[in-house]
Amino acid sequence: MHKVWTKSLGLMIVLALLPVGQALGADLSGGMAAMPAQSGPVYPPTIVEFGIDVPAITLAAAEAGLTPARLSWRTVGLRPEHRLVLYAFRVNRWEPLSLPPESQPLPGAGEVSIVIEHPLTFGPPTYSLVIADAAGQTLDQRVLIVPYEDEEEALPLSIELFESSVTQLDAGSLAARTARVPVVWRVSGRQPYMHLIFEQVLETGEAISVELPRLTLWVASQGEGVVAPVFTAAGQPVRLRLRVVDLRNGDTLATALLPPIPVVTGTTAPPAVPGSSGSGGRPSSPPVSSGGESAPARNEAALEIVSFTATPETIPRGGTVSVAWEVRNAVEVGVWLVEPGGRLAQMAPGTAAQGTWTVTVPETYVDEATFMLFARSAAGEQRQETAIVDVICPYVYFFDPRGQVLACPLEAARTVQAAYQEFERGFMIWRADTSDIYVFFRDTGLVNRFRDTWMGEAVEYPEEPPVGRYKPDRGFGRVWVDNPQVRGGLGWATNFERGYTAWVQRSGDFRYPRLYLTLPDGTVIYLVENTWKVWGAP
Repeated sequence: MHKVWTKSLGLMIVLALLPVGQALGADLSGGMAAMPAQSGPVYPPTIVEFGIDVPAITLAAAEAGLTPARLSWRTVGLRPEHRLVLYAFRVNRWEPLSLPPESQPLPGAGEVSIVIEHPLTFGPPTYSLVIADAAGQTLDQRVLIVPYEDEEEALPLSIELFESSVTQLDAGSLAARTARVPVVWRVSGRQPYMHLIFEQVLETGEAISVELPRLTLWVASQGEGVVAPVFTAAGQPVRLRLRVVDLRNGDTLATALLPPIPVVTGTTAPPAVPGSSGSGGRPSSPPVSSGGESAPARNEAALEIVSFTATPETIPRGGTVSVAWEVRNAVEVGVWLVEPGGRLAQMAPGTAAQGTWTVTVPETYVDEATFMLFARSAAGEQRQETAIVDVICPYVYFFDPRGQVLACPLEAARTVQAAYQEFERGFMIWRADTSDIYVFFRDTGLVNRFRDTWMGEAVEYPEEPPVGRYKPDRGFGRVWVDNPQVRGGLGWATNFERGYTAWVQRSGDFRYPRLYLTLPDGTVIYLVENTWKVWGAP
């Protein structure tokens, strides 16, 4: 198979360094005989070649993830303190390629076998070879792209499958935005610029997105997942559609509709979409007879929310709120405290058309608390109102937020005793207050947490470190030795473990809370689930 090589100016540079006579092929043997022997030139660390034996790939093959390939490279000037790292671009970052242990460390010239995978973006598979120094700084880098094959030989676009197992939906779940519909799909003949959109088609012909948040815009051509439809109006089914569009100009290229999904009313009051009335936010039209004239309106009193209040307007964290309401001409009434994430949390007990409810707001509500009133008449008309109470923020962050809008801290900042050790590709931190050991990987931006299980025993190491590197000791050594992914991801320690006093503080974010933490040099980092980042970094 042919090899695709990145461009190199190495040949041009060599020719430019030769004496004029040599470049032209002149006989300089006489002068050469008189010259003393010299050692070879000393080159800076440089990537000379970086290639792959797959010249192009189809989008379908990339998504299937079954195409084998061989990456090969050649470098000069590599010294013991340097290392070669292979990356693939995936979603929104460079990720180190997962290679067999026997291939590490990568030699100055060599090749490895990989399987080409789709990058989950609208670009082609892309790889990078990096020469890094002991501190992780990039000394040279080469990027390689495996282009997609021409469109001329592609299959015609077709939505081969779009199905769901759901046969009905609950109106209350739809209105509370908690309804989820599993769907499966398969699209063939897709080109890289084509985008898949999942949407709900309203009675007016308008469409709204029912997609849940995700890291990347790209949606696989074949897969399964869930969508989040919404409540529109009483008696209206949910119509879901898959649409393939040309992302370059927005043109619709193919569509597929699910059969309408009936909406049923459960035993609890179904809260409507905020701001909506019984006809999806539009005034209801009078019923029309078969002759086209307006039929007589039913003699029913209109649904009315007379009042809905939450007092006081401002409370301390964990404070108490008194909610009061009055509704007329309703057969169902419901009052809820809404979670910061948008779901319905607590419901007022035994809700009547008029009443009060005293509720203590949990301390997880750090900025505000939202209460919702829902009412439905016998005719099916629905109304909703909300009342918001502000929560006083009793804390400040120990660092400068730099003008960014952050959720109120969950707790006051405090100092804890900690230990820190730097490694070739990351660092470890031990917290004395929790006996947790955090492992931070610089290459991937990931963090692992382990319990400190070291009880004073001697740690046995699989090998000795090279010159200028160190074995981690005590709890750090236990985690490093017992977990190969830690050992491979961090490398050897570059300095000894040292103790320091760290600032720690947790944010009050409901869905993705942050843990802020200082390093020995004062740098502020934060952890979100299994990732970490330097505060203020782009």
